[in-house]
Amino acid sequence: MRRRRSMRLAPGLTALALLIPLTPAASAAPSGGGATTTHVIVQLAGTPALDGPRAQAHHRVSALRAQHAAFRQQVAATGIHAKIGGEVTQLLNAVAVTTDAAGVARLRALPGVAAVYPDAAMHASVDVDVSLIGAPQVWQTNDPSGRPDQGTGETVAVVDTGIDYTHPDLGGGFGDGFKVVGGYDFANGDDDPRDDNGHGTHVAGIIAGDPTGPGGRTGVAPKANLTAYKVFDSSGFGDESTVIEGLEAAVSVDNPHRADVVNMSLSGPPTPDDPLEQASAAAVHAGVVVVAAAGNDGPGESTVGSPAEAPDVLAVGASASGIDLPAVTVTSPVHHALDVQRLNLSANPPASPENVDLVNVGDGAESSYDGVDATGKAVLFTYNPFSATQALLTAEQHGAVAALLSTPNYYSGPGFQPGPALADFTAETADDPDKLTLVAAVVNGTDATDLQQWLADGPVRVQVGGTDATDQIASFSSQGPALGSYALKPDLVAPGVEIGSTWLDGQYADDSGTSMAAPHVAGAAALVRQAHPTWTASQVAAALTGGSKLLPGLEATIQGAGRLDVAAANQLPVLPSERIADLGLADLGGSSLHATATVTLTNVSGTAQTVHLSAAGTGAHVDVTPTSGRIAAGKSLSVHLTLSDARPTGGTDLTGWLRAAVTGAPTLTVPYLLAVRPLELHAVPDPTPAGGTVFIHAEPDLAGTPAVTVTAPDRRVTTTTATFDHT
Repeated sequence: MRRRRSMRLAPGLTALALLIPLTPAASAAPSGGGATTTHVIVQLAGTPALDGPRAQAHHRVSALRAQHAAFRQQVAATGIHAKIGGEVTQLLNAVAVTTDAAGVARLRALPGVAAVYPDAAMHASVDVDVSLIGAPQVWQTNDPSGRPDQGTGETVAVVDTGIDYTHPDLGGGFGDGFKVVGGYDFANGDDDPRDDNGHGTHVAGIIAGDPTGPGGRTGVAPKANLTAYKVFDSSGFGDESTVIEGLEAAVSVDNPHRADVVNMSLSGPPTPDDPLEQASAAAVHAGVVVVAAAGNDGPGESTVGSPAEAPDVLAVGASASGIDLPAVTVTSPVHHALDVQRLNLSANPPASPENVDLVNVGDGAESSYDGVDATGKAVLFTYNPFSATQALLTAEQHGAVAALLSTPNYYSGPGFQPGPALADFTAETADDPDKLTLVAAVVNGTDATDLQQWLADGPVRVQVGGTDATDQIASFSSQGPALGSYALKPDLVAPGVEIGSTWLDGQYADDSGTSMAAPHVAGAAALVRQAHPTWTASQVAAALTGGSKLLPGLEATIQGAGRLDVAAANQLPVLPSERIADLGLADLGGSSLHATATVTLTNVSGTAQTVHLSAAGTGAHVDVTPTSGRIAAGKSLSVHLTLSDARPTGGTDLTGWLRAAVTGAPTLTVPYLLAVRPLELHAVPDPTPAGGTVFIHAEPDLAGTPAVTVTAPDRRVTTTTATFDHT
């Protein structure tokens, strides 16, 4: 993976009146002579300004800026070739620097420098099915002030490619009195965070779209305010340090529109405790709900990226909603089920399977239909990514009811691998706003070759049908556990497949990805915050995960607590202090496994509640004590989980859910995970009297060098201590 990380984000950001954006302050030019420059984040000693009493934050910001000025002078005095860029002081005590390899080494050696990190390159990664997640039910309720709970009074910051605030569903303007009340363009260094990419606008519509007329798209929290922090350019790329600037601006104590919730529909390679994760954690500790896309690198273990892998950040995976997966079967001249993948522009397959003729139209161009009657038939043509949309429109214009696109590269990219209850969709592809009237699917190369051969020999008929994919997990959705920490991720999932939302210049578009799932949760957080203004950010997050709907047949490392259900989250009378019960890494010192965790349940309602406790999961026995309890209003109950099992022969994840049932209320869910990662030993060659080498692979960090005991066929025992040949 690249050291300069690529991330997928949401709409851009707007500057705050009292914020000072990162300003260039070059102490010396980067070294010349063709030396390769590198972008780094230099973290300085000393805690950031928000790590302490809020009332003293302004004083600490001034002190840190003085420290940064001294650092610039120090760099210049020591002759390090470097260009110093922006600074952040509230969430992280750091500055962005461009230098060369020698400069990086010298920066690390300077007094007062705590760490130097790569300044990762990031990339911006949305018809919103708000009914599936229960938002309309919440809209019918009132907050403590008697206002309908639609996000009124809440501000959601979109750290992304900006927001096209001229869109009528997004308020039609910028500043006080409009929906997009503030923000800043850190990508271009100006006060106008208008989106020129589309991604952020799409995300913003999912969170808070509020149409004034028919035909628009309603977001999860339609009356919430938005702030736009543009941290990516028109191509959707930017640096990690710029994202941190946007995040800090969103939650700054000087911000007149300080965020209650931050959405970051972005994900880079897993990098535990990198600067962005540290900044995100600081924002949560400062009282802000931070939501991030889990990433589109699934399926596969430990693919949740940064900053979603951070413990305090709500990491959101992608599920399907209201989508039917096509099923296409050849019925003549043979009976053969085709391996197909739905395209975003596709109409849902017919409710009852239909049998139609198949015709070959070559490359799908208009000229390929000369002499071909495609009316009421399925057409087969070669997939070309540069002309596929036009070819589909041409097929529709000629009356085709289905289009099969053949490609030999069907299995070449991420997101195509099938899996149990994983819906096979492609992430991050924004399409035209209107769906086609025909079913559109990609056929793998082998099936396409067979179809062409059968068509050459005579007529071919196919049956076109489908199956409902609602609440299946998209195959591209990243999975846990978190790399290195083995923490349970994602925290939950939300609709993220073919989501329709606002686009540039008053338009609408469909898009797929965890970038579309995260803003559903951000909008839901705004609803919960309005309904429960005294709840902390951690309690809001715990409600969102605790009220999620468990999806059958999936481990917690795929779905977390389950699929977002904001109506249930809003009604929970009991909340957990630990929204995830991480049992950590298994101790493999004995012949069996044993791990414990404690979850504290707090009664946040005004009356006493009786809870009935149980555990459901995969792969291990879990005891819950107590099995029931009565919790007075405002009081807490400690619940103990004890997992026990025989020691497995290989690595595995033992996952499940603590369930707390309260009469007349939704059942609370708290997922748990014990990661089992034994040492792997490989002998090369198998030890012989002449000797051999045993290689030991340890996924977790080792406390020390292990001893290896080899028992030979003649029962002779040899013990030696291993030596490290890698970190």
